[in-house]
Amino acid sequence: MSDNYGFAETLAQMETELGQTMTLQDDPTAYPCVVGARTDTHDLGMGGYAGGSTMEIVCRRALFTTETLPVLGDILYVNFKALKVLSVVLSPDEAVVVLQCDDVNKDS
Repeated sequence: MSDNYGFAETLAQMETELGQTMTLQDDPTAYPCVVGARTDTHDLGMGGYAGGSTMEIVCRRALFTTETLPVLGDILYVNFKALKVLSVVLSPDEAVVVLQCDDVNKDS
């Protein structure tokens, strides 16, 4: 890729190549995204072991309007997995959104 590419342009290229999409619970639009770090866990609870995972989802900010930008507590689906948004971080130039997500079924 060219050195003239910014991070958002590079991210758009990665979205095209990887073909991953994300949908929000109340919005059927398939947003292209890149799945970042994923951590799988196995927690011992009252009913035995429960699996869970935390995941980073990276998207271009330009894909969302003010109303459709995910917020804390939103439910989204990536790779057939339901996730709850724990935090929304914008890059300094506000071109990229990083969503820190956790398994929707995990006890808080």
